[in-house]
Parts: sequence; C-alpha cells; structure tokens
Amino acid sequence: MEGAALWIFLLVWAGAALTCAHRAGFFHLPHPERARWVTLNWPAVLIYFAIYLGTSFWVGPLLGGIVDSWSNSHTPVSEGTLQCLFHLCYAVALVGSLILFSMTQDRACLRRIWKESPSHDSIRSDMVYGASIWFVAFPLASLASEMGDWIVFHLLSAPEYEQAAVAYLHNSIGNPFMVLVALITILVAAPALEEFLFRGILQSWIKKQLGAKSAILSSSLIFALFHITTGQGYGNISLVLSLFTFAYFLGNVYEKRGSLFASIALHASFNSISCLRILAEGGAS
Repeated sequence: MEGAALWIFLLVWAGAALTCAHRAGFFHLPHPERARWVTLNWPAVLIYFAIYLGTSFWVGPLLGGIVDSWSNSHTPVSEGTLQCLFHLCYAVALVGSLILFSMTQDRACLRRIWKESPSHDSIRSDMVYGASIWFVAFPLASLASEMGDWIVFHLLSAPEYEQAAVAYLHNSIGNPFMVLVALITILVAAPALEEFLFRGILQSWIKKQLGAKSAILSSSLIFALFHITTGQGYGNISLVLSLFTFAYFLGNVYEKRGSLFASIALHASFNSISCLRILAEGGAS
C-alpha cells in the first residue's frame, strides 16, 4: 500500500509540476542557434574527460595505496578516516588537473561556458531559478528511479543495493569531520565539477555540432552512463534511468539561463534533499 501511495503521490506531483513548467515556457529553448562562440575542439573535450577518468582510475588507486601503506606503517586508521583522506586527495588532484589544463584553453570561451554574456541576470538569480526547478525535476527523477527499482526487484529478482554516494555518506555518520567532508563533496564539489564537464564542456561542444536539443539528450545519457559502477549491480538500471531524467532538466536549465550557476544550484538542491534523508535515517537508527 505504501508503494502504491508513493507512486500516486509522485504522479500527481509530476503532472502538476510539468503542467506549470510547460505553461511557463520552460521547455522552450531560447537559444536554438548553434554555439558558434565555443572554440573548444574535440581533442580538448577528450582531454578534459581523460583527466576526469584518469584521476578516477589511476590517481584514485594510487592515492588509496599510499594512504593504506601509511596506515599500516603508522597508527592504524579507521576505514572512514581512510575514505575521508582519499576523497580529499582525489578532489585536490582532479580540480588541480582541470585548472591546469583550462589555463591552456581560450579563457573567453570558458568564461562564457560558465555564464553566457551579455546577460542581465545575476548569478544569484541564476541559482534561485535553478533551485526552483527542483520541484519539477525531483518527482520525475523519483518516478524513473521507482520504475528502475521495480524492474530490478520484481523482474530480475536482484538483491538490495546501495548507491556509491549513499554508501559514502552512510559510512561517515558518527564522525562530524567525515560528515562535513562528505557533504562538501556531495553538495559542492560534485555538482560544480560534473556541471562544468557534462553541461559546460560536453553539452556546449555537442550543441555546436548538432544543436541544443540533441546536445541535452546526448550529454544526459553520457552523464548517466558515467555513474555506472560494478558494485551497484542491477541497481545501475535504476540509477541510469533516474540520472538521465534528472540530467535532462539540468541540460534544459543550462540552456535556458546560459549559466552553469543555475544547473549547479539545481544539482546541489537535488543532492541536498537526498543527504537530509540519509542523515535523518542515520540519526533515527
């Protein structure tokens, strides 16, 4: 009964939100022309994502080995503290590498990727607009997630799973410093980095080649697929469905405002609700 009630609630919410968004013209893109100002070429786009993937698959394990080695030769460190140190080092390595490479690119182009000009909208108004779209994106992404879970648990009879980010926050509960690092990672670092890469770099470049609508759909799918991990098993089905739906709204927000600050605000708002729910459950247990 709880499951049916949730579906009905989300369907009503989604229907009302989509109706309001459609009447307000949210799905009408104001800049149908191609982004001729984007001077990034495809090798630059590939290098940006090579840095992203290389940091995950090469720097990550290297940092993990260094931290484990230090822990074994000194005072033993808890698993939670090791994760905390790893994520701090990983974030510094990734951000530093992206900044260094960005210094070799057209700075005027990068500034327009962050906020298209001329624009009469302030960064604050961009962020308020982005955060407000949460009321439209959340019920649709939640419905997609529920549909994925129904496939995973009822059709595939898969066991329970936990998403990587959720597990990371769960493991930090009980240590205030670890919770702080986890929240900064999930609410600030991840939205800023992912929006810069997937909306700012990838979507802007695809828009130059194929137009805005194709760019939104393509970058949304790639964004969802990039979050697949082996540890989530069949849970990746639910993850891809929900993240693709969510990324579609992120892409539309970016095109509507021409500002990464708007999509970052929506991304952070979405993550913050999930964090509040996880922390509330952890505090009640």
